[in-house]
Amino acid sequence: MAAKGIEPFPWKDRLRIAVGSLEGLAAIHKEEFIHRDFKAANVLLTKNLVPKVADFGLAKSCQDQTHITTRVAGSRGYIDPAYFETGLLTDHCDTFAFGIFLLELISGCCVHEQPFSELHSLASKPDFTDYARVVDKTLEGQWTEEEVSVLLSVMQDAILTEWKRRPSSEELLERLKKLVTDEVSVVSEEE
Repeated sequence: MAAKGIEPFPWKDRLRIAVGSLEGLAAIHKEEFIHRDFKAANVLLTKNLVPKVADFGLAKSCQDQTHITTRVAGSRGYIDPAYFETGLLTDHCDTFAFGIFLLELISGCCVHEQPFSELHSLASKPDFTDYARVVDKTLEGQWTEEEVSVLLSVMQDAILTEWKRRPSSEELLERLKKLVTDEVSVVSEEE
C-alpha cells in the first residue's frame, strides 16, 4: 500500500494503523453515526503515523435506530454486499469495509489490484494458515503467526456474509488491541 518510490510501512506501524483506525470507527459508532465510505484513502496519517478517519460526506446518523434504509453509497470494493443488495444500512457496513481495509494493510495490495481478489478468497477461508501467502512480501521477518492469525480472524469476522453475525467495531477493537503493546490509545496520542 505504499506509493511508487515510497518505503512501505513496517509491520508494527500497520498494526498501530489498524488499531487506531478501528478506534476511530468505534468512536463514530458510539455517537450513532455510520461512516458509509470507510476505506484506505479516508484514513489520514499524522506525521507520527497516528490514523485519523476522515471524509464524512456520506455519513448517516442512526440515532435511536438499529438500521436505516437508504440509497446505496460508498466505494467499490468496500461496500457490504448485504447493504448493496437490500439498502439496509447498519454500523456493520463500516465493519465490513474495515475488514477489507485490514486485508489491504496485511497484504500491501489495494482492493482494486488484481491479486487482491485471490488474497481475499484465500484469507477468507476459516482454516487458512499459509500466512506467508497473504502477508506483504516486503515484511518478511517482521510478523508472527499469532499476529497474522488474530488479524485474519478479525478480518474474517468483519466480512461475514450474514451481517447480523458480524461483531461490533468495539468487539473487534478489543481483539486487535491485544496485538499492540502500547498501553495508550493511538487515538488520544499527541501528534
